[in-house]
Amino acid sequence: MRKKTSAKSSSTHLATSPKPPKPVDFDINLFSASKKPGSASKRPRSVSPLLQPVTSPLHKPVASIADVKDLASSHADSIKRHLELSHSKVLRDIDAYACRISKRFKIQIQECQQLMDEADREQKNLDERIHQNMTEMKASYAEFISDTQATASRVCKVSITELRQSAERAIESLRSRYRMTSAPV
Repeated sequence: MRKKTSAKSSSTHLATSPKPPKPVDFDINLFSASKKPGSASKRPRSVSPLLQPVTSPLHKPVASIADVKDLASSHADSIKRHLELSHSKVLRDIDAYACRISKRFKIQIQECQQLMDEADREQKNLDERIHQNMTEMKASYAEFISDTQATASRVCKVSITELRQSAERAIESLRSRYRMTSAPV
C-alpha cells in the first residue's frame, strides 16, 4: 500500500526529470573477429574497418529522443556492418567450398575418364582376342573338314575298290576251288 504524500512533494516529484534509462549494449560477439583457440597464424591480420568499434554515444547520458535516435542509429549501423562482414565472410566461405567441390568434381571426372579409357582398351583387346580365336577356329574347322573330306573320298575311292577287288579274288578262289566257270554277268 502507498502512503499518502503531501501535494507539495508530489508536485516536486513531477517537476524533476526522470532518470535516463540505462544504456543498452547491443554488442554482438557472434560476429566478432576473435581468434579461435586452435588457429594460430604466423602474421598478424589487419583489423577490418568494419570490425573497429564506432565511437558511440554510449557513454553520454540519453537526455532526449534525438539522443535515443542517434544511439539506435549507431547501433543499427554497427549491426549492419557486422551483418555485411558476416555476409562477405559467408560468401568467401561459399566460394572456397565451391572451388574445393569443383576441384574434387574435376578429379572424379578425370578418374572416371581414365577408367573408361582403360575399359575401352581392355574391351578392344578382348575383341581382338575373340576375333583372333574365331579366325583360328574357322581355319581349324576348315582344315578339319578338308582332311575329313579327303579321308572320306580316299576311303570311298581306295577302300571300296580294294574291298571290291578283295571280294572278286575271294569269289575267284571259291570258283577255282569248286571248279565253277564264271558266268557272264
